[in-house]
Amino acid sequence: MSFEPIRCYTSADIKALQQTRTDEVVFLDLVSLESVRVARESYAVLRELLVPRNWLCGDLDLLSLVAGVSLELHKINHDLLPRFLVQEVKLDGDVLEALLVLKNSAIALLDLAKEIKEEIDDVDEDLISCKVERLGMSLLDTANLVLISDANIDSLQERVRALVGPIDALLAAPFVFHSE
Repeated sequence: MSFEPIRCYTSADIKALQQTRTDEVVFLDLVSLESVRVARESYAVLRELLVPRNWLCGDLDLLSLVAGVSLELHKINHDLLPRFLVQEVKLDGDVLEALLVLKNSAIALLDLAKEIKEEIDDVDEDLISCKVERLGMSLLDTANLVLISDANIDSLQERVRALVGPIDALLAAPFVFHSE
């Protein structure tokens, strides 16, 4: 018995699966997503579809890793970086706590990059893990600049401003699971 997989090229394709009503075995083949940003929502939708049904998706673990990257970047962009850019910021308890969280997020991104690299079969198709790794190192360097050296708030703010663009670019980057 042979089953033709349902191919998904975008988050809209994944959302459209919610309308599929079948008790048959369904194989899902994730080909790509339009951006890393949509991976969190796409994972949540797909997970809800797979669990109660007889559906299979070999790319679910990889999607969960990319969703983890999306989640960390969202947290950094919306919860952490703005705390460092306020006018009268001081290197006190709140900022130091945020730097520790930033360091933990950087380490999480480095771990996710490594896992993504291991999960992708074809290194030529891996356009994301190197970017995640590079950004993770930049974030770790930025946090350590203050946490374990004598850097001041001005140098921290300069580094943080330089990180906003790469974070936005990574969130906007398309993700290819595999070519057809």
